[in-house]
Amino acid sequence: MMKGSILLDTNIIISREDNNEISRELQELLAILNGNEFKVFVHPMSFKDIDRDKNHTRKQIISSKMNSYNILNTHFNFDEDSVFKEKINYKKTPNDIVDNCLLYSLFKDEVTFLITEDNGIHKNARKLNEIKDNFEDRVFTINEALIYFKKEKPILPYEIIKTTVDLLDTFRKPPASRSARMALRASRVVMPAYLPQSSTSGSLM
Repeated sequence: MMKGSILLDTNIIISREDNNEISRELQELLAILNGNEFKVFVHPMSFKDIDRDKNHTRKQIISSKMNSYNILNTHFNFDEDSVFKEKINYKKTPNDIVDNCLLYSLFKDEVTFLITEDNGIHKNARKLNEIKDNFEDRVFTINEALIYFKKEKPILPYEIIKTTVDLLDTFRKPPASRSARMALRASRVVMPAYLPQSSTSGSLM
């Protein structure tokens, strides 16, 4: 089974760790990730998201539970990348700063996939396709991730795969639509040649 690394956005963590009932889709997705060789991470900036919660009791509970996840040891600062900031039309709001930190960790291949329900992150991922081919295919909603990871052998993105010569042209010219590209990837079985190297703290999810 393929090993890979997955970054969870703050909204996914809150959905799981607060006192409300979590969706069936999220429960199923988390069960799949726990049952396979995936490293699941939270970004250190997600704690800043939680810190802005005005409900002090809930903030303490969720912050405590977040420490049970692998914490991504990130080495990159998007604020020093003028090309990245220009593409996403960077705004300095607290929410945007956190969202862009998560997206930049994916952009710099510190993780393999990002799961988020944030429409702004998905929109910026599409913009980044211009400088990193098919980048948006590595950013999933819960439902998209559930479909993708249900596959017995999910496949890494185009730019980090090792494939045979006869399949190379197929991956070099993927179908135009995201859904078509995802369907094509799911139909192929290839072995990963690269996995992001991340130092971690905390226990496994």
